[in-house]
Amino acid sequence: ASARRCAATFPDYQLQAICMSNEKEGYGKMQGSFGLPTSVARQAKKRCQNTFPDFQLQAVCMQNEKEGYDRMKSF
Repeated sequence: ASARRCAATFPDYQLQAICMSNEKEGYGKMQGSFGLPTSVARQAKKRCQNTFPDFQLQAVCMQNEKEGYDRMKSF
């Protein structure tokens, strides 16, 4: 699925390769909890996965969720 999205988005092979590299990195990051409690990470992952089809964007979404979680805990 990632290869098809990258190919459909970028006609040049060099950009497709960068896209796939970013997808691979995002997929790897999505395997972790981003330092969130398990139940919180699970809910955040569902939100991010429902919002973004790309792993790289899901990972960015999760990083933002972590930052928001940390800010909320500081109040």
